[in-house]
Amino acid sequence: MTFRSRTLFIIFCIVSIIGLIHQWVTHGSNSNRNNASKKVAQTAETIDFQRVQRNCVCADWVKANELKNPKNGSSSEFFFIQPSSPDLAIPASRLSMADSGYIFRLQGYFSNEKDLPANYQNFKDPKPEKARIFYYNSFEVVKQE
Repeated sequence: MTFRSRTLFIIFCIVSIIGLIHQWVTHGSNSNRNNASKKVAQTAETIDFQRVQRNCVCADWVKANELKNPKNGSSSEFFFIQPSSPDLAIPASRLSMADSGYIFRLQGYFSNEKDLPANYQNFKDPKPEKARIFYYNSFEVVKQE
């Protein structure tokens, strides 16, 4: 083996080890976060949610009735939504309807603590604002009244 081949092999090994360590660390933190965020309320609810376009990369779902009848001025609590299992994920074609003003009727549970959803990816803000998560078991798209 020549000096150049040996050097490239050593660099490859170092980069591979660093990549494996990084993946191990991020996997451990995601699984801990998912276990902590699964602390949910015990009562199932059916709630109408509407997506609101905000000027941030953050929680953008709000209870539809709070948009119609705001309690304290214009401040509403924003939520993330997440399926309780991966096979219940809302298709992208349906999510685009939320941008058109349609309401999503979701049945599920709220998290007790503010957190980020399991598959949340934010490339613009390294520390996004956490919010309560609604874990849904079923969804239905409803026209806005």
